[in-house]
Amino acid sequence: MKKLIFVLILLFSIDITHRLLLLLPFTWFKSEVKDTVVEPVVIVEKKQITGFKSEVKDTVVEPVVQVEKRQMGVLFYRKVNGKWRWHENGNEDYHEKYEGEIENGKPNGQGTETFPDGSKYIGEFKDGSLNGQGTYTFHDGGKYEGGWKDSKKHGQGTFTYGKGKWEGDKYIGEYKYGKRHGQGTYTYGKGKWKGDKYVGEYKEGEFHGQGTYTFTDGEKYVGEFKDGENWNGIQYDKEGTILGKYVNGKWKKN
Repeated sequence: MKKLIFVLILLFSIDITHRLLLLLPFTWFKSEVKDTVVEPVVIVEKKQITGFKSEVKDTVVEPVVQVEKRQMGVLFYRKVNGKWRWHENGNEDYHEKYEGEIENGKPNGQGTETFPDGSKYIGEFKDGSLNGQGTYTFHDGGKYEGGWKDSKKHGQGTFTYGKGKWEGDKYIGEYKYGKRHGQGTYTYGKGKWKGDKYVGEYKEGEFHGQGTYTFTDGEKYVGEFKDGENWNGIQYDKEGTILGKYVNGKWKKN
């Protein structure tokens, strides 16, 4: 009986002790679990910032490349219902024929256009017209190599004349909408002016501005031109001696 009482008292004591321990705070324990701080990820343009210690890394943004969809084909330029347009069918004997890159039903990009008279253009097109760099060979043997805009010579180019009055003449220089305009050099290849050369400024297809005209016999005019005429300048012989001068278009002998 005494042993039973002793056991009961011991069990009661252990229970009381356990309950008291549960009531005590655990501040005296060294925590084995560390606090984890999660920083928000902030994304800025072309940069990414993460973590406690900011780490800035470049973000590679791939460019969006738009590829123009062009097809290769053949078109004919002809008049239908009173309007000139490009069509998929035609007759090359009497219609202009195009072979090359096509976009929106028109020549766009690199291509070749042949004409019923035998002329041919090889080069760049835009919206159905000659635009960019290209070479046009004329039926008379003439040839132009250079810039184009809206099917007219434009920018820097070289034009060698074919059969006819100006056969053999050559111009190297600037054009503006089909006319010599800007700086250029014109060399005569036939007739009474054969071998003569002009180097200077042009306006609307004419000598205009400052320039030098050299004759085959060595004489030379240096000065201003106006609408294709000597205007204010000096003329020299082949030895460099002054022969006279032009004042407002009028010749005055030295």
